[in-house]
Amino acid sequence: MANGEIAYTGPKMADASLVTADELASGKVQAPEGTTPYTVQPGDNLSKIATTHGYGNPPNMQAFYADNKQYEQRNPDLIYPGETVFVKPPTNGTTATGQTDPNSNEPVYQNYKDGKPAGEPYSAQPAPNGAPTNSEVVDGNGRTIRTDGNGEPLTGDYSGVDEAGKVGNDQAYRSYTQHYTDGIADGPKHYAPGRMF
Repeated sequence: MANGEIAYTGPKMADASLVTADELASGKVQAPEGTTPYTVQPGDNLSKIATTHGYGNPPNMQAFYADNKQYEQRNPDLIYPGETVFVKPPTNGTTATGQTDPNSNEPVYQNYKDGKPAGEPYSAQPAPNGAPTNSEVVDGNGRTIRTDGNGEPLTGDYSGVDEAGKVGNDQAYRSYTQHYTDGIADGPKHYAPGRMF
């Protein structure tokens, strides 16, 4: 099982009505063309998963079920953490990967731009709206948006750090403040005076 992946602990079901990470790893089940596997997280439902993974808002559940034939044989309102569903990567947007960062125990997200991963996966605390908090996400138009503590586009100042070379053998950083309006930076970074740390 991949690092940070949730093991399935739900009820035993007929093979065709359930997909698990073990079945994918063994090759018993293949992801439908154009989809990737997603591990169901605690608190997920199929509508939420479809909305955040390339099926539109509101989601096209008929298209989602076409990629997830296991729900032809069972009640789709009863899903279990650790089971696997198949989703379409978004053209532009941010999606939860179904992984959990073992260090922070936070969900791992991936940004997509023009159908390809944009940057490295990152962990963040999820907001009630499902968006990662205090993060740079990609919106449906492909713009990079900074979110606030509620997962909404930030308006106001943001304080962060940038890598800035080395001090001796250690990585050095500089702290900065930047202003955002509706998630878009509307001015340059203002670096704190003084030495790097």
